[in-house]
Amino acid sequence: GTNDCRHGIEVLRAVDSKREPFEATVEMERDWVRRTATIREFIGAVVMTRSLDPSGRSASSARGKVLNSQRQTRELILALAARLHELELGKRPSSIADLVPRYLPSAPLDPGTSKPLALP
Repeated sequence: GTNDCRHGIEVLRAVDSKREPFEATVEMERDWVRRTATIREFIGAVVMTRSLDPSGRSASSARGKVLNSQRQTRELILALAARLHELELGKRPSSIADLVPRYLPSAPLDPGTSKPLALP
């Protein structure tokens, strides 16, 4: 019902707001390796990474997976807000503007494009 939708929106918005940006996570990982690895381990890791993935596709793939996860979370938030609108007002929202600010403080953005997501 409406309480479940509101709770779901609240929980998912909290999860989404606490996510570290992908670039920050990668930088924290690099810092940790620099602080904890010996020079031999560090050089070995660089050589191994570059020899196994010379094109850098692994990093690109990881970034894509993170962005996709963020997008899915935001799409679910939007779907719950649209459902809440329908439960309370008896009709689907015609645009995201119908959901802001009553159900959402702002339109959820696509993390890859920074443009507002479309209604489901």
